[in-house]
Amino acid sequence: AVVSTQSTGCSLCTKPYVGRTVSHLNIRANQHRSAFYKVLGQSQLTSKQPAKFDCNDDDDDIYSLGVHLVNVHGCTDQSDFNAIYRVLILENCSPKSMEVSEHKWIHKLKSLRPQGINRSNPFSIPLL
Repeated sequence: AVVSTQSTGCSLCTKPYVGRTVSHLNIRANQHRSAFYKVLGQSQLTSKQPAKFDCNDDDDDIYSLGVHLVNVHGCTDQSDFNAIYRVLILENCSPKSMEVSEHKWIHKLKSLRPQGINRSNPFSIPLL
């Protein structure tokens, strides 16, 4: 398993997203892709135009990228995710320091909404 803090982002508007994983990056990317497909499917069920989909769980950023792509950019095709999604490993770290690393990068890259795509950060406190 890989323990890392990674940055993904929207290549359409360059808003950043910071996450962490102890899984291989392809597994984490597939989780985000599946969440995008779910958001996309929900929006297509409600109307022919992309609907405003939102996840009520502010502690789970898994839907953040999908919600951003559908609600902000009007993405309507499953292939949009692969065309837009980019990943960069910011830091390899121990599982013990993973949340601290994510918190640090969320603030460094200003990835919390509205400047970025993240809905939450691990400590919900400002960087000191």
